[in-house]
Amino acid sequence: MPSLPSLSVSDVRDWTSSAYFDRGRRYYERGAIRNPRRANHTLKAQCLGSRPTPYHVRIELGPSGIVSGDCSCPIGEGGRCKHAVALLLTWVHDADSFSQQSSLTKLLNQLDADVLVDIIQTVLERQPELEGLVVMRAQAASNTLTAEEARRQVRERVRSATQVYDYDTLQTLVDDLDTYLDLADQQLGDDPAQAGPLYAALADELCEHYDELYDEQGSLATLISRSCDGAAQAFSETDAPERRQALLRTLFEVYAWDVRQGGYGIGDAVPDQILAWATPDERRRVASWIRELLGAGSPSSWRRQALGGFLLALEADEMDDETYLERCRETGRLADLTGRLLELDRVDEAVTEARQAEDFDLLQLAARFEEHDAEGPILDEMEERMEHSHAADQFLRWMLNHADRHDDAERALDLAEQLLWLRPSAGGFARVKEYAQTLGRWDTVRSQLLDRLHQDDQHGVLTRIYLNEGDVAEALETLRQQRAEGTPSGPFWSARSVPALMVEVAEAAEEEHPREAIRLYRERAEALIDQRGRGNYAEAARYLQRVKALHEQLDEMEAWTTLIEEVRDQDPHLPAMTDEFNKAGL
Repeated sequence: MPSLPSLSVSDVRDWTSSAYFDRGRRYYERGAIRNPRRANHTLKAQCLGSRPTPYHVRIELGPSGIVSGDCSCPIGEGGRCKHAVALLLTWVHDADSFSQQSSLTKLLNQLDADVLVDIIQTVLERQPELEGLVVMRAQAASNTLTAEEARRQVRERVRSATQVYDYDTLQTLVDDLDTYLDLADQQLGDDPAQAGPLYAALADELCEHYDELYDEQGSLATLISRSCDGAAQAFSETDAPERRQALLRTLFEVYAWDVRQGGYGIGDAVPDQILAWATPDERRRVASWIRELLGAGSPSSWRRQALGGFLLALEADEMDDETYLERCRETGRLADLTGRLLELDRVDEAVTEARQAEDFDLLQLAARFEEHDAEGPILDEMEERMEHSHAADQFLRWMLNHADRHDDAERALDLAEQLLWLRPSAGGFARVKEYAQTLGRWDTVRSQLLDRLHQDDQHGVLTRIYLNEGDVAEALETLRQQRAEGTPSGPFWSARSVPALMVEVAEAAEEEHPREAIRLYRERAEALIDQRGRGNYAEAARYLQRVKALHEQLDEMEAWTTLIEEVRDQDPHLPAMTDEFNKAGL
């Protein structure tokens, strides 16, 4: 039996969070660990928890310590839960209580068939819900698992999970179906035609009942995606027409289901898979299915566009230009429509179609016009949207980029200023500066911009601008004005954007204005302390370390002593704060 690394309580504490460590220690102290055992470098046990049946815990050790683990509890993936802590502490304090086992695989391989059958029957008597899984594996191993039987078993598991839903039920379902997929994967390598129906059974049943199962973690969606990929692979390697027809239908139904759900992304790969491996006749069949969906009810605009894109790809080799354009109009594929019109040099028609687009769509279409060097005719529409649209800033940016690409500095300067006043920012200020310098007018423009920003009380923007320019005195002044005004949400340092700006000003002020830096650091630290929480205390301590360093530079350590005593005395009954301050040497 190989030796295991020695572990300490500190190793266990470092492996998990402090909360789970404390809870796990209580579990260990009350003897919650049952049947601890060791197989090579693996520790296993049951742990009595909050439910009637114990949790199963496993920890893998390596030369450097704890490697990995897992637990059957809801948060046990990774092996860092309180039950895993209890197991590890049992190993630390009482390694002799662990019985030694041979590898289960090795042990089972040494047994006769009748003994194995007896063991399996004993397990099934205690856990009868495993019978279906055992039967499935046995049938798969003996090549007697039919498509109908596979579908029946998957249907039973899925439907039973919809009737008694809780986390454990869903996790059991996921584990069972994951094992089922592993069987299908093994079958795929031997006989793709036999594996295809296995994938189809899982994909069909899960899609049908997906809304009845709360897939918070996306585990079921992953299973659908895996089964869909497996079905596609089987489709590509299967020649039998009936099998191909069934798999093609499954792939399409997963894609259609995903579109109906609003686009989870599960069926995103299906169009490419069908286009890659379907025959011309099969493509036409899928196209007919899409037309049926388009003609049924009133699909949403997004669904029509998604289905229309697939339809265009399927029929691309069989459509003339006019049919293609008509398909685009029928399914709302405006980008494809304008793109083809531009390819045909029918620019006026493309502009007419583009004018029907919503603001965001028009911005996307403008790129198509640029690709064909035909943005000139669309400029009037972009200008109109820039003046009246709720997305005026986006149209401004497009017009600005257009002027920049065409080296129209005068127009670019005007647009950059418009954008600055629509969305005041230091970045917008810098953009105006770039064009004004090109035209040799920056000094005049800068003065005008700063005057208006002051008039508009844009103190935060001004502070950032002055920081960028290295004018710390002005940055301190505009920050002071922002403080004097306060914010709608309370004191100026409680606004989300201001704390970071305060710290940046303090950092910039350390050399030439150290006392102002001290004031800002202290205010920020006190605001963090008021918010409570160990993380806030640790951050406050970092700012107070800067305060201490500045007092040392000023040779004012007595002032520092007074300051830190005042800070501590404001909240003397906060042990976490005291702990963080002590760690920081405060």
